Parts: sequence; structure tokens; C-alpha cells
Amino acid sequence: MEINHGAVAAYIDAMQKISVEYSIPNDFGTAALSKMPDAFSVTKRELEQEALITAILEVLSNALEAFNTARSEEGGRLAADIGGKITELETAAEFVKSRAPESVREYRERLGAKMRDVLKDTNIDQSRILTEAALFAEKTDVDEELTRLGSHIAQAREYLKLDSGAGKKLDFLVQELNREVNTIGSKCSDLEITRTVLEMKAVIERIREQCQNLE
Repeated sequence: MEINHGAVAAYIDAMQKISVEYSIPNDFGTAALSKMPDAFSVTKRELEQEALITAILEVLSNALEAFNTARSEEGGRLAADIGGKITELETAAEFVKSRAPESVREYRERLGAKMRDVLKDTNIDQSRILTEAALFAEKTDVDEELTRLGSHIAQAREYLKLDSGAGKKLDFLVQELNREVNTIGSKCSDLEITRTVLEMKAVIERIREQCQNLE
């Protein structure tokens, strides 16, 4: 901003003449002068286009770097959380694997006790009990489901190591995990296994929710 001295002097001179000629106080000051047209000239400084582009790109680059860093850190926390839940799922699957044979043994004992009570005879054909227990064991056999579940769990851990695309892959895998766990639940009537299956389904649901936030 520059002062137009000629214009300013002309304004001051004119106000002094008005004061003398009309006998009125001259209260013309800098505040009034600043509002006079042409008292100042303003020159807008042009920025060099190349320098402006460089500055914008630098700011944009820093912002993107900060964004990617934050996203990477968040992804790491999500992956760690999902990894912990996968371990919970694996531990639960191990319990089901160890509990399944025990449930068959308990069923055989309950069956024998019930038959003795009904027939009032301790000399019961053990082969009948064994046959019934074998049928029960076959009906409640979840080895195949547990094997597939273990395979899915291992695959999930591999997906968590990916630099990108893990979220969608895990989201699909969660459906497979849920399918195997539901089958285990439908086959097994054991109370402890049922409780464990419910816990597994809850863990899988939490994994699914976290997958939505993982890229």
C-alpha cells in the first residue's frame, strides 16, 4: 500500500479552505482521509506460479504422509486385535477337540445306567451299549469341521500379514469360520461344547466387525 501524496495534499488543502470560507472547525483527520478515494494505491503482489505449486505440493505431501502413517498405525492395532481374537477362537477349538471324546464316554455311561435302571438288571449286553455309543460318536463327530476350522484360522493369520486387501479376504473367511462353528454346534449336544460354540460365535462376530475397518 502506497500513499498518493498529491491526492492527500489536495484533500487537506480543500478541507482547510472549506473551514476558512465557511467558518467551521477543521476536524478532517487521518480517519476521514483514509476513506477518501485515491488517497492510497494498493498493489497486489503476484506469487510466482511455480513457487505456489511447489508450496501446495509440499503441504499436500506432508498431509498424505501423515495420513498414511496414521492409517498404518491404526491398521497395525486392528490386526493385533484380530490376531488376539483368532487365538481365542483357536483355544476354544482345542477345547472342543478334547471335550468331544469325553462327551461320548459320558453318554455311554449315562446310556448304561439308564438301561440298567429300566431293565433292573446289571447283566446288560455291553455290545448294545457300545453300538449305541458308536452311533452317537459318529453322529457327533466334528473332526472334519475342526480340521477345516484350523485351516481357516491358519489362513486368517496369513491374511493379517498382507500389506493390503486383508479386510475383504478376512470378511469372506469369517463366513467360513461361522459355517464350521455352526455345524459343530448342531452336531454336539454336550452342554460345555454348546457354551463354547456360543463363545466362538461371539468372537467371530467381533472379528467380522473389525474386518470392516481393515483394508
